[in-house]
Amino acid sequence: MSNEPGSLINAAFYEVCITERNPVFQMASQAVSSLVSTYLIEGMILLLFGFGLRKNWKSLVFVNLGTQIALHLSVNATFYFFGSSAATTVYLLCEIMIMIVETALYVSLLKGHSRLRRALYAVVANITSFTAGFLLLAIT
Repeated sequence: MSNEPGSLINAAFYEVCITERNPVFQMASQAVSSLVSTYLIEGMILLLFGFGLRKNWKSLVFVNLGTQIALHLSVNATFYFFGSSAATTVYLLCEIMIMIVETALYVSLLKGHSRLRRALYAVVANITSFTAGFLLLAIT
């Protein structure tokens, strides 16, 4: 077999190396993996702060589901229309807004412990999951 244009080896090379990925599937799979890692990280921190999962799992799930959907729609739309630099800026701004929104929601929704502890949980959980996500993004 030769490596000339049109040969079997050449065709196999191009099929493997030049494959277009479905951008919607790619964005959706990243959103799902981000949501799962957020649940794991923030769930463990919830336990470390002494909150029970039995009483607070719905708050954790629905608050993060809402904020992750908003985050991914905002960042992906910005990336599509304005490019990666603008998307990075929007990502950072969204993370700040998410921390504010989640802190307010968790102060009122979490059960057990003081309002201050609920707020501290929200800040620590968001900083930790943001840092983990950012590091994961940097190495991939």
